[in-house]
Amino acid sequence: MANNKKNQSKPKPIAKTPNFELISKAILAPHFSEKASKNEALKKYTIRINKKINKNTIKNIIEKTYDVKVIKVNILKNPAKKKLTQRGNERIARRNIKKAIITIKSKKKLDLTKL
Repeated sequence: MANNKKNQSKPKPIAKTPNFELISKAILAPHFSEKASKNEALKKYTIRINKKINKNTIKNIIEKTYDVKVIKVNILKNPAKKKLTQRGNERIARRNIKKAIITIKSKKKLDLTKL
């Protein structure tokens, strides 16, 4: 019995300090728009994220970084669009954007500009 307890590996504790390298790759920038600023009053924050990041990763990063409880994470993908200029012969492409709308539970305000 004693040998079985020693052989069992304990789960590693989750680090309290956030991994800044992962944060810088996952979260690109806060997203500023009229709708995003109205949603901040409802405790919904909008950020631009990397295309390869999923909801669980965003939730874990925000919870560890800001020490808040995340209720919900919604992800939006805006595809690239090609537009013609006024001359008609030049094409301009708008980039692909992936955004995450994060809903938090606490009354604490998040400062997303310091990411």
